[in-house]
Amino acid sequence: MPHINVAIVGMGVLGRKLFRELIDVDSGNFRLNWNIMLINDPNAPSEIAYLLNHDTVYGNLKNVATANMPIRGNNADNKLDFNYHHFGNAEVFLEKCKTTAFDLVCMDIELPGLNGMETSKKLRQMDSKVVIVFVTNMASFAIEGYQVNAFDFILKPLVKQTFFMKMDRIIEKIKSEEDCFISLSYAHQQKLININELVIVDVRDHYIEFVLKHETVRFRGSLKNYEEQLYAFGFLKCNNHSLVNPRFIIKVDKDMLIMRDYQTEITRNKKKQFLESFALYLGKH
Repeated sequence: MPHINVAIVGMGVLGRKLFRELIDVDSGNFRLNWNIMLINDPNAPSEIAYLLNHDTVYGNLKNVATANMPIRGNNADNKLDFNYHHFGNAEVFLEKCKTTAFDLVCMDIELPGLNGMETSKKLRQMDSKVVIVFVTNMASFAIEGYQVNAFDFILKPLVKQTFFMKMDRIIEKIKSEEDCFISLSYAHQQKLININELVIVDVRDHYIEFVLKHETVRFRGSLKNYEEQLYAFGFLKCNNHSLVNPRFIIKVDKDMLIMRDYQTEITRNKKKQFLESFALYLGKH
């Protein structure tokens, strides 16, 4: 996939650098080997947990010294490329948002001037799709985060395994929002359709229907010609003639699958595998 554009807002200069390195570690991009020297400084801006490869270390950061200590994540096979943008305050960040689209915004709640929550409300007025993740030591902000459709909260002090688990979910979310297309060939023409707008593919009486959010494409064809591509995009099979996009599933009602403006049956021979696959999808999203 293309580069993931990441904005890290607040957290202090060293905190932002650490957050960046942890994301790289989790996705297999080992860029720096470093250790951290902690000095108890009452004038430091905040208490943050710093993660080494075996411990969580607490304290106020005064200095950093490189010491050839590699950090390792748990997802080294999932290497991704990131473009990072660091912002010390809301005003500079919001100005940058006027000309730059971000895929992920890691937002500290405690910012100088406009706080992270108010900044996110302004961001949502400009971008309804960007994934917002709050980084805070105040769990009470979690409920307020629903106002800006925050995807998750990462609490300080950071805990390594929790951080990696959350980042895996975040990256999966970003991947799922990426526009991907498949090509349909029929009646001597080709048509590209956006996977993220495809609700269900259904075959009836030798005709195949691609039901999208705003249109339906129907032509004579076989589901087998498209199964491999659709499975790769996470589509699920609930019967012998349908592949469904799990993001559009509203409800499983006994043996019926209720989707956006559509419903289809879940047959007995497919039900167990379908429910297991759908549960895995929900666990990732």
